[in-house]
Amino acid sequence: MLNRLSTKEPKEGYMDSYKIITNTTADLPAEYIRENDLGLIYFNYIMDGISYGKDKELDWKEFYRLMREEGKMPTTSQVNPQQYREYFTEFLKENKNLLYLSFSSGLSGSCQNAVLAAEELMEENGECRIIVVDSKCASMGEGLFVHKALQMQREGKSMKETADLLRALVPHLLMSWYEARRYTVFSKSTSPISVAPFTRIKALYGISDNNTPCSAYAGET
Repeated sequence: MLNRLSTKEPKEGYMDSYKIITNTTADLPAEYIRENDLGLIYFNYIMDGISYGKDKELDWKEFYRLMREEGKMPTTSQVNPQQYREYFTEFLKENKNLLYLSFSSGLSGSCQNAVLAAEELMEENGECRIIVVDSKCASMGEGLFVHKALQMQREGKSMKETADLLRALVPHLLMSWYEARRYTVFSKSTSPISVAPFTRIKALYGISDNNTPCSAYAGET
């Protein structure tokens, strides 16, 4: 279970102040996000003809009930460059240094949109720094990626050091998705992928060198 990370005094003059930002695709509990002062970017989705996101959320029990009992399937949309600009601009009011841990570029074009928005804002404001790190992961894997970033920040690592170390970890990440009856349901905020057509099948997935999902293991749980 992920809890609030303990605060550790950084080495004097070693750590620059920066804010870590994640997405709803990381499936982190609201309490965890609040306690660790994480920035959160919402990926909107449509379920049964209704749009949900930052201003309107669907209870997770109802979300899975609609899928399981009524066969409803969610659809998602990318966060576009303008939306990223708006999010980053708000976060820059809190801190001029932002470390954004993006949802996998192998599953969405949103990561590139974030890069574009970050570059534009840094050109307009030379005092701010925005680093975008492609997690090449989703759901639990992405959440653990965020948790690791927070640990590094608490240990006193600078934003650049944390970003470099995270990028080095990316090739070693795997995503674990579990079959739930007909579909593999791995996130409320990303479209389900049917990777295991039989009940009680567990699939471990990673991202290949060309940025596409690839199967690493599949077997009974």
